Amino acid sequence: MLSLHDAPALRERSALFNAIMYRQGAPPRAERELGAAVEPILNGCVYCASVPARFYIQLAKRPDVIDRLFADGVGAELEPRQRAIADFSAKLARRPPQAIAAEIRALRSRRSLRFRHRRPRRCGPDVRLGEPADADARRTEEAVRAG
Repeated sequence: MLSLHDAPALRERSALFNAIMYRQGAPPRAERELGAAVEPILNGCVYCASVPARFYIQLAKRPDVIDRLFADGVGAELEPRQRAIADFSAKLARRPPQAIAAEIRALRSRRSLRFRHRRPRRCGPDVRLGEPADADARRTEEAVRAG
């Protein structure tokens, strides 16, 4: 868990968050919040899912989507665009290289993908921000570019 007493990690986390959530030309913020909510739902951390879920509901005006995800998990019945976001985010959460070109094409077919998807936030003491990307993250980034 990110500690307020770890100023360098907090600075890195804040910069990463701002780059992801407020980047111009990226998909709508509601879609980014939906993607951010998938990983903690997948891992069963309601606390961690609460913030992106709340923002998704507020921005998209679709509480039914979050209700289905909490009730049925990431396999919940969703509309095609939401399904593409959930599938991509779930694969990144499980193991980044599993997000393959087929998922990237599914995202692009429903809307222009003009961003590099990030690895989902992790919940727990093993979070190390500010370190170079590992091989898995690099392979995922390469797959997104090749998409």
